[in-house]
Amino acid sequence: MENWLKNHAGILVLVTVFLTLNLVFLVISPEQLVEYVGVENTYLTLFVIASIGGLNSITGGILYGSIIAFAAGGASPLLLGLTAGTGIAIGDGLVFYLFRYTSRTLSAQWQEKVTKIKAKVEHLPRFAQYIFIYLYLGFFPFPNDILMFLLAVLRFEFLKVFPIILAGAITIATLTAYLGKSLPFF
Repeated sequence: MENWLKNHAGILVLVTVFLTLNLVFLVISPEQLVEYVGVENTYLTLFVIASIGGLNSITGGILYGSIIAFAAGGASPLLLGLTAGTGIAIGDGLVFYLFRYTSRTLSAQWQEKVTKIKAKVEHLPRFAQYIFIYLYLGFFPFPNDILMFLLAVLRFEFLKVFPIILAGAITIATLTAYLGKSLPFF
């Protein structure tokens, strides 16, 4: 058991931090956080929310709602997009590495499926793959963890795909902020 803990200490720390911070955001609303931190620090608050919760399957609505609320409250949509997008990309990076680590333990059945998907993806030129990644992350409000899982199990090199992830995250956050600023009922 002790040997197992030593071998998996890094991933256990990441999972513990990620789960702890997500539990905190289940209890503390973004409004309470902004009230505590202060209105002038909305960008920092949004960065923290995006880094920790990001656009995963569970907390995506919280992030979109926070971006829209801050934009409607008078914050700069461009700065909101940059700070939230950077936070999303950092959170996606953590999720990518978590999936990369856990993908080593996929069953033979899953490995077979991954091999088939990889063969289909490799038929596309790398440029087309990057365009698909950018479009998925930048224009569709789908959870990013699905794509991060695929990128991790297909063994994409993170440093090569990270600029695309960052650009897509900034795009979706900026578009959401401009939408929040222009909605008449806020």
